[in-house]
Amino acid sequence: MGAWGTAIMSDDIACDVRDIYKELLGDNYTGEEATRLIIENYIEELDDPDDTLAFWLSLALTQWKLGRLQEDVKDKALQIIDNGEDLDRWDDPTELKKRQIVLKKLRIQLMEPQPAPKKLKKVFREQTHLRQGDVISYRLLSGRYVLLRVYRISESNGRSVPEFELYDWIGTEVPSREELELLAMRKTPSGVDGIVIVRNGVRDDPKDRINLIAAGLEIKHKIHSSPWIAWKELDDYMNRYYKYD
Repeated sequence: MGAWGTAIMSDDIACDVRDIYKELLGDNYTGEEATRLIIENYIEELDDPDDTLAFWLSLALTQWKLGRLQEDVKDKALQIIDNGEDLDRWDDPTELKKRQIVLKKLRIQLMEPQPAPKKLKKVFREQTHLRQGDVISYRLLSGRYVLLRVYRISESNGRSVPEFELYDWIGTEVPSREELELLAMRKTPSGVDGIVIVRNGVRDDPKDRINLIAAGLEIKHKIHSSPWIAWKELDDYMNRYYKYD
């Protein structure tokens, strides 16, 4: 289960469905077209019982908030709530009780008149110029530098964004390419060994703090987990998880 809480949107699939639906509306698809495209995109995930539950509950809530709740989507969400199958995912009694309250509130909400349809702006989609094996230096607000190597380029929904791994290094003088070869990579205390950094809009571009210092370095290992953050969040992230400030 890709859930980290009992709220409808405290789930990976739920957040993805919400974001993709909103992006499609911003691209001038109708609600019906957006729904069809999302179902087609998640056809494999819908074979998984847990993912299916998160998918329909999220889609129903998102559509209601945006004034586009479709009757068939509403019916699927109400069926999930009424037959209690979603509650089978929650073993902890405290979380189960919280989830029951969440689902009760969602049912009431879906039965109420929805707001007028909201117009959504076209979503900014990043197209990175970086390539696998590129190494950049990033100047923290403290004035010191950290080093990030592009492990791979993640492409989805019209975006291409870099997935980085972090060198176990921080300093005021950026090392040479030869020195880079001797440096190890760093993980967080929880074991996360990668990080996807995206631009959350045209203004989220710290290009004056980034320099490409090497290209085409060989990648010799696998990354297993990579949270997504925005560039504007990077300094806080480095301080919180790596104690780099």
